[in-house]
Amino acid sequence: MELEVEKELKVRKDNLYIYANKYKLTNLTLDLWTSELFIDVVFYRDNSAVLLKRYTIPTTKGKIDVDVDKIIEELHKTIDG
Repeated sequence: MELEVEKELKVRKDNLYIYANKYKLTNLTLDLWTSELFIDVVFYRDNSAVLLKRYTIPTTKGKIDVDVDKIIEELHKTIDG
């Protein structure tokens, strides 16, 4: 399970693409009211943070997949495109 990945990529923010060479998964949040999972990802360019983006992990209402490794693996696939 990688929490920090060094890879050249471009991330979409609004209607712009921001270039980054590293990203780090920083925060996993569970909203108990809506049963949604959120993961905050910080994108870096030359060791300077350029973007913080929050990804929502889809869940079934009332059921949450607690396999964190699987959730992180799916997020890496989403980020890599």
